[in-house]
Amino acid sequence: MNLTVLRKDFLAGVVVFLVALPLSLGIAQACDLPAFAGLLSGVIGGVVVTLFSPSRFAVSGPAAGLVTIVTGAVATLGSYSLVLLAIAIAGLLQAAFGLLRAGRWIGLIPDSVIQGMMVAIGLQLVLQQIPVFTGAETAAAGELFSPACLSVAAGAMLILLLWQQP
Repeated sequence: MNLTVLRKDFLAGVVVFLVALPLSLGIAQACDLPAFAGLLSGVIGGVVVTLFSPSRFAVSGPAAGLVTIVTGAVATLGSYSLVLLAIAIAGLLQAAFGLLRAGRWIGLIPDSVIQGMMVAIGLQLVLQQIPVFTGAETAAAGELFSPACLSVAAGAMLILLLWQQP
């Protein structure tokens, strides 16, 4: 293997790690799961995709849209062990659908349905972050928001708005 290619692959792996780690931890927290669950799922998912994907350029990672589904599952099922069992069953179903080549039927779902689902998930994620943004969870008794949290969040939003890449 070429040393230059190995170096570039290593740097790409570090970049993916730096993006995936906080995302995995944040999604676990948003799902009301331990941070270790997010870390473990990110690592296991990456290894499984690497081992079984036929693509040389496969990238895997947590999907923020699943936060609403997992949060609902934890609330409905009531325990993490039942959620993990449901996830294992879902994984087996996905493998079975893959073996049956069921993905070819995805084209039958209208784009408007998929877009509507994505908008609903996005809105739910935004609404879940409003208390974090305003610091309502950490505000002192009698206060609606934490000035420190709100200023950090507003500063971060300002940086995001001003730091537009061409």
